[in-house]
Amino acid sequence: MKQLKQDQRGVGSVEVILIVVIVAIIGFVGWFVYHSKQNSDKALDAATSTSQNAGPRFKSKAVKPATTAAPASTTTKQ
Repeated sequence: MKQLKQDQRGVGSVEVILIVVIVAIIGFVGWFVYHSKQNSDKALDAATSTSQNAGPRFKSKAVKPATTAAPASTTTKQ
């Protein structure tokens, strides 16, 4: 195994490239989440404003209580 010399200090080029790639990935993910959140907020605001202006989408039907038939005569002939 090759040992490093005493005068080799600091970060090598491979480490710098890895750090730059990791920072770029983190930055892209942050931007993507922010951008997606902004788009979903705009869509939600648009849907909310149109639904408030248009009124209810579904009109509820009034349900009448069920009527029971009059009981049949309980008298029986013998």
